[in-house]
Amino acid sequence: MKKILLLILFLLLLSACTPKDIITVDENGYLIVNGVKTEYYVQNPETFDIKIGINNDGYWVINNEVTTHPQNEKLVTEIKNGYLHVFGVQTNIKIEVKEKKVSPNYQNHGGLFPDVKPEMLASQYWIDLYNNCDELIMTKEEINSFNEKTINTKNTNTVNLLNYPNTITKNELIEKINKYQIPQYNYLDNKIITSEDKNFLLEKRNINAIDDVVIVRYGIITNNTSMRSFPTDKRITSTLDGDFDYFQETGLKIGDGVIILHQTEDKMWSFVRCENYEGWIKTKDIGFCSKEVFQDFLNTENFIVVLANKLRLFNSSYTKENADITLYMGTKIPILKNPPMTIDRRSTIGCYVALIPRTNTDGNLNLISVPIPMTEDVHNGYLDYTITNLFNQAIKLLGTPYGWGDMDFNRDCSSTVSAIYKCFGFVMPRNTSNQDDLPGKSLSITNALPGSLIFTPGHVLLYLGKVDGHHYVLHNFSKYRTSPTSETYQAMCCHITTLDLYRANGATYLYSISKIIALDN
Repeated sequence: MKKILLLILFLLLLSACTPKDIITVDENGYLIVNGVKTEYYVQNPETFDIKIGINNDGYWVINNEVTTHPQNEKLVTEIKNGYLHVFGVQTNIKIEVKEKKVSPNYQNHGGLFPDVKPEMLASQYWIDLYNNCDELIMTKEEINSFNEKTINTKNTNTVNLLNYPNTITKNELIEKINKYQIPQYNYLDNKIITSEDKNFLLEKRNINAIDDVVIVRYGIITNNTSMRSFPTDKRITSTLDGDFDYFQETGLKIGDGVIILHQTEDKMWSFVRCENYEGWIKTKDIGFCSKEVFQDFLNTENFIVVLANKLRLFNSSYTKENADITLYMGTKIPILKNPPMTIDRRSTIGCYVALIPRTNTDGNLNLISVPIPMTEDVHNGYLDYTITNLFNQAIKLLGTPYGWGDMDFNRDCSSTVSAIYKCFGFVMPRNTSNQDDLPGKSLSITNALPGSLIFTPGHVLLYLGKVDGHHYVLHNFSKYRTSPTSETYQAMCCHITTLDLYRANGATYLYSISKIIALDN
């Protein structure tokens, strides 16, 4: 009896609530109950038109008909025979709902993800889904204007290095360095981290040596290198032999420009600002130069862009200066406008002569001339921004390994899409939390454009298209499930999947979409 009285009292309190909508449908077809997204979605969200409200007695009103279930704040818990159940009680809301898809058991021994066909691994498959794929999406002038908007959007964390101030204050620099805190993880190089370890890392930053006014210096990256949150090669992980090193922030590539702001006492590490990040890198991977050389190198009109996933330069029989140099997709390298006939006894006919940055023994920048055959996967200037070129570039990254923060010179989700879009001259924010503020078109899944960036919590995917009711994406990811409750599988690779794939938290990518942006005017 007491429980019944409490229930009656509860319903009376609900009846006093201000009437409001209970169930709506978002643009992707998902039911929204009291403002909270559920895991259920309707067959045709475009035609869904059920009016939901409550009357003065606290009962649901659906299409002007009073139901038998009072309002409450609980989510839809299930659907039986087409009727919504709220808090275990059946309502009279009957909706045609898509079958909740559960991916078939996926045996992780090669093959493809569910609903992915072999022909989908070719860029032409996706190109054929669309019309006018060779038309420009944006001109180079429009991309430059887009980049200005990106840089002027604070949360993208991007800067124009050519306009970087000549000095910064001590307090500004300390704030930049102190934004990195030692993560609350247990293992440093697979040993329990100690307070002494932490103090050593903090002291190594050499903050006490910072002048009141810091005069910046300039440099070009001469070796592919890692940017770290602290000046150390030691890995900090959540478990023994953990996959993710949480000191790893990003990778810098040969030819990237950096502003040098500070160094450790032994000069082995430098705190630098690049186009879309700041942190610690090894000083030996920088070629120091004057501001004029820095600006000329970055602002040259004569350059090639690497289109291959990786391009390893030929070793010369006569010099080892260009030995073991690997250039990555999206890398921009200056070329000689009027090259000599030969370099190191090698003809330059049929070659671009690239100016590869190296570091002299005194730490300064030295540009060496290296012939790169025109038959290599490079392009004179930026690629035209078309659907064809976009998909051709994206497919080249299939199967490439996942690397948290570009660990081991691999890529994570955000640096994967960055590599693709850099081929067209876009300034790309580094992390997903910055990329989702790009000044592009905001879209829904129903009108997503080819190449749109789809954001879920902590992840970004590149949209390919819709086939047989499935939305397909290319993305570089670490883990997934085959059902909401299955074990977690390792991916650690760039794949094509549908948005019906389950994330490590048990929700589908489709359900988890927070934002979709097309890089378009």
